[in-house]
Amino acid sequence: MDAHEFFEPDAGAYVRYVIGFALRYFAVAGGLYVLLNLWMRRRWLVYRVQPTFPGRPEVGHEVLWSMSNAACTGLSTLVLYQLIRDGHTRMYFEIGAYGWAYFAATVAFGVLSYDAWFYWQHRLLHTEWLYRHAHAIHHRVTNPTPLATFTSHPIETFMGNVFFLLLPVVVPIHPVAMGLVGLYIFLFGILLHTGYEFFPAGFTRHPVLGWVNTSTHHNMHHALVRSNFGLCFNFWDWLVGTNDVAYHDTFDAIKARLVTTPAAPLGDYAESPGGSPSRSPSSRNS
Repeated sequence: MDAHEFFEPDAGAYVRYVIGFALRYFAVAGGLYVLLNLWMRRRWLVYRVQPTFPGRPEVGHEVLWSMSNAACTGLSTLVLYQLIRDGHTRMYFEIGAYGWAYFAATVAFGVLSYDAWFYWQHRLLHTEWLYRHAHAIHHRVTNPTPLATFTSHPIETFMGNVFFLLLPVVVPIHPVAMGLVGLYIFLFGILLHTGYEFFPAGFTRHPVLGWVNTSTHHNMHHALVRSNFGLCFNFWDWLVGTNDVAYHDTFDAIKARLVTTPAAPLGDYAESPGGSPSRSPSSRNS
């Protein structure tokens, strides 16, 4: 069977994508939500970025718009399949055509280039019209859970999907390499939206590890809006000067809880009244 036959842009492919997305979303993001926010939230309270939990209306908002994301991305996937079928991409199907070193390089390139795409797309989404009509959907979540990772308006969803349409048009890339890029972004995005900080003390100030963004970094963006625009890496926020000035101190304060309150009582971390979202600790210092 010709490899192109796996990319048939029909209704069956659309349904398979949406179902596959939903299964991954509820298994990974939903599983983490249940584990961290319901079953074991008392045990892990000391790791929370914000001292409260979102209510059910906020969680419902996250799930609803994430399913919209799945439906929209399914359409973009059909466009990609059509491009592949019509020979408009440079996608290749035999590893030996370029070798394993090139395969690995395209995965790294895909992650780094998407990170740049995301930063500048994100800055664009914070312009007045796009923020009000599209990105505000994501920012209704001010105290995120893993379920918020894909909470976005169709405009924002399609803006991100354009990257995955252009990548195989511009770069010779194996479909598995492209899948690994998507998997990395999927998992890292969920990590950033957990609402918990599991990286070790000193992580953000490390000369190498500090270039990797943390849950604290993105959580502060949800709470404060006007800083911390990056996704996987801190390169662009550092270069452009959009890191929140309290980022390192906020991260350090969260890690300090492990020393001062290793078993914080539940009463110290109340649920948001009426399900209203809370602000991060750093908002008091910014």
